[in-house]
Amino acid sequence: MIPEKLAPLRADIDFLARLLGDVILTHAGEDVYKAVEHARSTTLQLRQTYDPDLEKRFLKWIQTLELTTATEVIRAFTLYFQLVNLAEEVHRIRRRRYYENVPDHAPQRGSLEEVALKLSARGVTPPEIQAFLNRLSIEIVLTAHPTEAQRQTILTKLLRIAFLLIDHERTRLTPPEEETFKQHVRGEIDALWQTEEIRRKKISPLDEAENGLFYMDQVFFDRVPRTLKKLERHLNQFYGRHIRVPEALHIGSWMGGDRDANPYVTHEITRQVAEKSKRLALRKYVEAVDDLIGRCSLSSDLAPPPVALTASLKSDAKRFPAHARTLEGRFLHEPYRQKLSFIKHKLQRMLAGFQGYRSTEEFLQDADRVRQALDQAKSAMSDDVEFLCRQIRLFGFHLVSLDIRDNAQAVHAAYEAKKSGVHTPATKEVIQTIRGIRHIQEKVDPKSATAYVLSMTHRKEDVLELFALIQKEGLAGRVDLVPLFETIEDLRHCDEVMMELYRHPAYRKHLKKRGSIQEIMVGYSDSNKDGGYFTSGWELYKAQMDLTETAKHFGIKQILFHGRGGAIGRGGGPVNQAILAQPPETVQGRIKITEQGEMIYSKYGNPYLAERNLELILSAMIEGELLRDPLELDAEWVKAAEAVSQFSYKAYRALIYDDPDFETFFSQCTPIHEIQELNIGSRPARRMASSTRIEDLRAIPWGFSWTQSRYTLPGWYGFGSAVRQWQGDVKILRQMYHRWPFFKAQVDFMEMSAQKADMHIARRYAELVEDKAMSQRIFSRIEEEYRWLREGILQITSEKETLQTNPTLQSSIKLRNPYVDALSYFQISLLKEWRATGRTREDVKRAVLLSINGVANGMRNTG
Repeated sequence: MIPEKLAPLRADIDFLARLLGDVILTHAGEDVYKAVEHARSTTLQLRQTYDPDLEKRFLKWIQTLELTTATEVIRAFTLYFQLVNLAEEVHRIRRRRYYENVPDHAPQRGSLEEVALKLSARGVTPPEIQAFLNRLSIEIVLTAHPTEAQRQTILTKLLRIAFLLIDHERTRLTPPEEETFKQHVRGEIDALWQTEEIRRKKISPLDEAENGLFYMDQVFFDRVPRTLKKLERHLNQFYGRHIRVPEALHIGSWMGGDRDANPYVTHEITRQVAEKSKRLALRKYVEAVDDLIGRCSLSSDLAPPPVALTASLKSDAKRFPAHARTLEGRFLHEPYRQKLSFIKHKLQRMLAGFQGYRSTEEFLQDADRVRQALDQAKSAMSDDVEFLCRQIRLFGFHLVSLDIRDNAQAVHAAYEAKKSGVHTPATKEVIQTIRGIRHIQEKVDPKSATAYVLSMTHRKEDVLELFALIQKEGLAGRVDLVPLFETIEDLRHCDEVMMELYRHPAYRKHLKKRGSIQEIMVGYSDSNKDGGYFTSGWELYKAQMDLTETAKHFGIKQILFHGRGGAIGRGGGPVNQAILAQPPETVQGRIKITEQGEMIYSKYGNPYLAERNLELILSAMIEGELLRDPLELDAEWVKAAEAVSQFSYKAYRALIYDDPDFETFFSQCTPIHEIQELNIGSRPARRMASSTRIEDLRAIPWGFSWTQSRYTLPGWYGFGSAVRQWQGDVKILRQMYHRWPFFKAQVDFMEMSAQKADMHIARRYAELVEDKAMSQRIFSRIEEEYRWLREGILQITSEKETLQTNPTLQSSIKLRNPYVDALSYFQISLLKEWRATGRTREDVKRAVLLSINGVANGMRNTG
């Protein structure tokens, strides 16, 4: 039965599906329309009552279809899922508006209103809140290796439909207007049908950076300051006094800076991206100031300007006499507009490559002078200028902070080459990149590039070699050196590495210049691929506690940087729950988090949803510090988690790394080779192009492959065996689930991941493996582990069925499954044909890639 609150969502989906049907009939014809309907009704019937004979007939029917027809059917299902995803996003906005419209409503969970109410009810004092806010630091980092399977063109068209639906939701239309609305939506769907879904060429690092800047332009520049202002408003409302919310929420990026095994990211690319970011920032400020000029019409006769504003106008006229002359006949007796015009002129000069503002601080001083003058005049426009001031404090001239990332091996080679004087092109590139950081800081903005992330850090020497290189280029104390610990073994010893670094005199001196702040990144993706989901989570939890204890001992303020992916198997899942699941003492009001792949669009593509997601992160940080009761870890819990982790690790490693046939099984039962043909990112799928080893495969295509073949294995494998082998009382695990946020998050996220899996469809992918006996042996092992997992989760949660407490997600998965099945059946058939023909036919390849895109949309996950 559909929950009542989901009825409007289903109505939207039906409406969009009907329009899609009209578009298919118009452009593809009746035969394709009938084929789509046949596929839809058959997979729906198979889900309701499985019939092996019907399934065989359906698979045979797919094989008899003309390839052009099959391709159109795949496109139809893909577009359907794009529209369903869009409808779900609009429904989230609808639910938010519902909460805000109910008289004396209870605030929406995770909202800033709710957290302000909780703070007030708990009796947290304004000084306590202010002290916390003053040290609060959140950075969301958009990563440079998107797994987004969709083109930006497609995403933009979908966003237009979303805005049409949102406007329709809050507007009362006449019948003719209603008809116009339907025609507009149909027109957008029509355009989508005739737009190429997959990229014809490999995406470049500059393309990735442009994609990131799209979000800075359309979403973050406005929504980040708006979210902070909203928190300030709610706090002031509940406390009746001013509590200032500082600029605690920042956006970073790896797009254009992540060169870890990516030969296409060079120092020149990084420089270009930093300069593009600055130009976009300047254009955004020009737009904002231009808007203020149009509205700030205060007369000096009615609102006399303060002396400071008059003096600054004289100073501007002296420095820019030509512009002063253009103002002689304009804005008479309007000094506020005149000052804003000078601000705009300086920004435009910078865009043209001339001197305008010498620093962000000078720009902020000018804007704040206008704000103070308007405040003195008691003008409501002072709030608008304060908003601009907040944007300046947040984004400066850099707009987004670029992290530089490389791996320890590349840095070591450059370090040795620097000593010997014998360089290769690769080692020269490392040195030029470091020199480029200095250039960017001096020519663009000091905050444009301030962190160097070192992947695969194993020992203190890895960091010290990088330190020696940046010291040689005069960057000591100007760049954060960020070790990234990402294997199970490295997580177990990372505190020892940091202890040795903290004891190193020169490095300690460098840290002092950085405010005694050390940023440390912990990797979810590779640790998961290395040891499985639960072991990765437990080792990350312990590592964070050990790192925090070490930092505390040496008087270091630590920022933990969480390298989370989109899928559950790569650290994904609801970010607010993930934050609250961290060991409380390890956060301390400071956190940095990656947003990867399709999650960037999913969370931030729509400005309304972006604000909601920013609120969830902000509220979780506040709740975790000021509202959560102290948690004393029960020794029995720790012992149980350790034992479960060890059992899980052994089960995972036994399959993935110890079974000699597993690489072949993985290679043939998933579309890993075909995914590598899909132009979804600039970075190669493997660290070593010639290697077929699981160890050398990047975590993104690893997770993507298992999602496509409906196993979602990285998000759960090993835990079922662990619960089964653990000898303790299940009551202990239940207690851990209900009282320990970390353990609850681990179980909940595995439950979500497992619910998206389907062993029946996965078996069909296993049939693609040539060695049938080997395939049956490995698949049976996975299937058994999956059954044990579901049994174990239900034992722990005491639920009767999975996702019982999350009916919205449960309903969404049930709605999607039959139609994802259709795409999976088509994909399996096409993979057989593609591989049988030696992977030579371009028309079959295109159909395969379209099916990959379709399943990704249906599962709402790539990697």
